[in-house]
Amino acid sequence: MAVRRNIQVPTNADLELATRWKDSTGTPYDVTDALLQIRSTAESTNVLAEATLGNGRVVIDVDNWVRIKIPASALDTLNTQIAVYDLVVTRSDGVKKRLREGQAVITRGVSR
Repeated sequence: MAVRRNIQVPTNADLELATRWKDSTGTPYDVTDALLQIRSTAESTNVLAEATLGNGRVVIDVDNWVRIKIPASALDTLNTQIAVYDLVVTRSDGVKKRLREGQAVITRGVSR
């Protein structure tokens, strides 16, 4: 089951998140891929923002921390809204898990 955690998405600052997937003994799994998407609704086909290894917005470090950074330049055109997001990671054995999910509260920044 995914951890439900709402996030704030300011349109004038970078969005940064970090998480790790551990087994029952506390040992981090070997993570090989990750995908974070923000959409208006879960059913929407329109992706508002995305982080992947391929677009350089996801980094998996040697301790298996999944670090996400979406630059403000990719968020500055978003409309203020309460959207949804989730983060799906893939282990080295191919197993996928949704680690985090929740509301993505997109707010218009004052400083631009």
